[in-house]
Amino acid sequence: MKNRLLAILGVMLCCYSLNAQNEQWTVKPGEDVDTTLPADVKFHYPKFTLGNVFFRDGSVSGALLDYDMLSGKMQFIAPKGDTLELANEATIKYIVINNDTFFYDKVYMQLVAGNTTAKLSKKEKLRVLDIKKAGGYGGVSSTSAIATVNTMRVNGQATSLTMQQEITFTKETSYYIGDAFNHFLPANKKNIIKLFGKKQNAIEQYLKDNKVEFNKEEDLKALISFLEG
Repeated sequence: MKNRLLAILGVMLCCYSLNAQNEQWTVKPGEDVDTTLPADVKFHYPKFTLGNVFFRDGSVSGALLDYDMLSGKMQFIAPKGDTLELANEATIKYIVINNDTFFYDKVYMQLVAGNTTAKLSKKEKLRVLDIKKAGGYGGVSSTSAIATVNTMRVNGQATSLTMQQEITFTKETSYYIGDAFNHFLPANKKNIIKLFGKKQNAIEQYLKDNKVEFNKEEDLKALISFLEG
């Protein structure tokens, strides 16, 4: 009986884990994205948090900041209370909010682990999982017309869906490998060798000896530690 209860508990925990990793949020036709999606889903932090933006010219600017996972942009509260996006992102060296560090290299990404040689970062974003077109009598049907989502304003401003669309979002995490100069590329074998070409033979041997899944954080942390050697 005890073993049976443990087995049932194990299945329940497994199912919970799968559900937690595959969360979905749906915006119904005509609903406003900003009001329908909870703040803790749209943003990295539950509320705008004091942080510092460090620029490449050595200057530093403090503001209330938050990362918008819907638009993939870093936003701040302006002195007049407006919510705006950071501009001229190429001038940003890095951003610190609480104990978190964010870099910008074509996309915003959060530092996960790093050393003097290599860095691991992750980009979190809300991705459109499905679009359903509203039919007659209140029904909906799936459509492959993903391009229609471009008509939505998802840059943090008040955003309403176009009529007759139901859109389902899911959270997606992708990993990036960076060098000592904070130049990042998506984590895969080709890009790692591109960044650390002088260690190509050692990297290929490491990947041969170790099963590295480039979407698993622990595998990538171990790889980052190896690159420092």
